[in-house]
Amino acid sequence: MTGQAPSQAGPDISISEPCSISDPNKTIDAITKKLSVYLAAKHSPPFTAPAGFDDALNALESPDHIVQVFLSRGFWCWLAYFLATKDPKTQPPLSLSGIPYDTLSVIAGLVSEAPVDDTLVKRIQSTLWVARRGSTRRSDLSKAGISGFPPRPSTMPVSHPEANSLKRPRGQFFEDPDEPAQVAQRPRLNNTILDTTIPVSLPAAGQPTQELHSLDHISQPMLKVNPPDGYKWPDARRIPSVFPPELGDMIARNGHKASVFALFPPDAAKCRLLLNIEAAKVSPLVMRLYGIQIVEIEQQRALALPGGVNAIISGSVQFTKTKLSLWGELFGDLIIQGVQNSRGYLDEVARGIMLSKCLSMEVPSATDHPAKITITINEFALNDIITRLWLS
Repeated sequence: MTGQAPSQAGPDISISEPCSISDPNKTIDAITKKLSVYLAAKHSPPFTAPAGFDDALNALESPDHIVQVFLSRGFWCWLAYFLATKDPKTQPPLSLSGIPYDTLSVIAGLVSEAPVDDTLVKRIQSTLWVARRGSTRRSDLSKAGISGFPPRPSTMPVSHPEANSLKRPRGQFFEDPDEPAQVAQRPRLNNTILDTTIPVSLPAAGQPTQELHSLDHISQPMLKVNPPDGYKWPDARRIPSVFPPELGDMIARNGHKASVFALFPPDAAKCRLLLNIEAAKVSPLVMRLYGIQIVEIEQQRALALPGGVNAIISGSVQFTKTKLSLWGELFGDLIIQGVQNSRGYLDEVARGIMLSKCLSMEVPSATDHPAKITITINEFALNDIITRLWLS
């Protein structure tokens, strides 16, 4: 996705043609269509600021007479003019310098009434409210007297304070490393083995009851996620920009890459953040989050049950249904508030469900395999995370 709206003006409209004022009505209709098409264009996530947006805001301190005409009609009218005149795909750029002031005023009035696509609204909400420069951008708009920009989204998480943001190095990206090989199924030992078809519930001291599912397959390798819906393997040096230090140290690495994946499908309810946790960190983390002890028996993980019984994990076991508060300190405000504002969690709250399935942990049998954490997250928080890890 480029910084500007895609070229969706249609075959009968060319914004590179010089404007004519021989027929004012035709000029008004043509330019109104040229500008309005940028408000109707579809935009795809992740929603980043349009290219040149900050430079255009800085220029509002001393706008020319054309910009002032569109400014007087509100934010969306100004944005349409900005997108049309700064579109890098249009050569030569659209120029309205030959249009009389009265004609410009009529055009601006018509453009201000043009419909705005929902995806553009979301993109601008992300630009003005989710992005870390959002407050500065809103301040610039207010100083310029621009009104009517979109309000704070109702489901947006509270962002990290600027003081907690770390400068992210712009490291070189490498080719995706080879996926770790699958581990062959090991023979079952003389211990209790979890039934691979029946969910198991185990009470843990001091913890709420968790639901465990033993999955009927071999431990899975690192996830395979592909754009445009997915983002994978960010530079590991960017991890501190999103994850608190303790969690950041647990995330599996492969060279300079971190085992983090973001799924951003068209359906925002299906937004997911996925992490792979270093094999050595799995047992302590399960004890911390679920109060269940995992032991190792001949290179296989097992659940230590009351009475000295060990339940060998065959394939993998999935921990679900947990109190969100148990994850707060480890995951930090950005992720936890993103979960709290996700559609899945809000639905659980509305139904009175106390133990959430929006955070789950899948633990494979092999002791040298990482565990996978799956997080259901709000689209605005995920957009922020994608920007920090992959797009900055």
